[in-house]
Amino acid sequence: MNKIKICHVIGNFVNGGVEAVIYNYFSHMDMEKYEVHIMGHGIRVQECADRFTSLGFKIHNITPKSVSFIRSCKEMETIFRKEKFDIVHSHLTEWACVPMFLAWKCGVKIRINHSHMAEKPQGMKNKIYYGIRLYFGKLFATDYFACGRDAGIYLFGKHAVDSGKVTILPNAVDYEKFSYNIQLRNEIREKYNIEDSTIVVGHVGRFFEQKNHEFLIDIFEEYHRENLDSILVMLGDGELINKIKDKVTQKKLESSVYFLGNQSNVADWYQVMDMFLLPSYYEGFPVVGVEAQVSGLPCLFSDGITPEIQISPNAQFMSLESGSKAWVEKMKYMIANKQNRGNLILNHDRFDIEKNADKLDLFYQMKVKEVRATE
Repeated sequence: MNKIKICHVIGNFVNGGVEAVIYNYFSHMDMEKYEVHIMGHGIRVQECADRFTSLGFKIHNITPKSVSFIRSCKEMETIFRKEKFDIVHSHLTEWACVPMFLAWKCGVKIRINHSHMAEKPQGMKNKIYYGIRLYFGKLFATDYFACGRDAGIYLFGKHAVDSGKVTILPNAVDYEKFSYNIQLRNEIREKYNIEDSTIVVGHVGRFFEQKNHEFLIDIFEEYHRENLDSILVMLGDGELINKIKDKVTQKKLESSVYFLGNQSNVADWYQVMDMFLLPSYYEGFPVVGVEAQVSGLPCLFSDGITPEIQISPNAQFMSLESGSKAWVEKMKYMIANKQNRGNLILNHDRFDIEKNADKLDLFYQMKVKEVRATE
């Protein structure tokens, strides 16, 4: 069989969760079977694009729709017509209407609309605006994917999920890579002069409104007030990072809060942490939540995150309305009563990248075989 030609369409190259999921899957698939392209609306983090290139992906960097929506669409259509893909796999959620329509227009037979978000739009105008985009994204797709049940319901509806029309492809990770490693923990702490006694609170996420970094700083301020031998490390970058840095300065926490930016060795930093916080307003299915649990960390998630993500007894959920003091009390309890950071995963197969990569590989192979048999 000829190589299967796929184009993954993402927002932009930023080392975010979607990029991590695509990279994780294809690093565990036989690239000899595929010619894989990835299309993004701007390269914000060159390292992200370089990682895909090194894996064998062909990069297409098109004009961001915020710069020129028309030019962005024209460039996307030109690439679709030229490359003649077997599959276009969109990860744009509500904006999937664009690549799904253009792929249909260009004769791409397999068009996958993949939901990574479970945001609930507020206000009638936004609901109508979102609704129109979601409708056309579904209309021109041949297949529906979602990272979890809530993300599937958000984009495709409860009936589609319950009837099995949506393929749930979890944000799987390499368990071996993220499993707790005390030797690595000690080495990195020694390298950065972090004492054994210091409590390291950690967070991984882009600096966007949805991640709720302002509340994260409020929580840490409250915790640090009671435990001066503590630091907060935040991995990621984004448009709000300077605003959060200003807040840290105002609260005089500069010596205890570390902005580490985008890191290629995120797995190593989980080893250093003692507690992981993710107080997001909403998420689809955050891969960092899975990574942190696999690393054996006590994890405190907001109730805006789907409970599907829980795979460890060390993970708990809390309402954002509870306030920072309540979050700190929960943190203190979880840190004091944490279980050994060894093998705590409740269901190993569920998020194991090897098994899920096999599932995706089989899906691609079968769909293309069906299409080619009719040509």
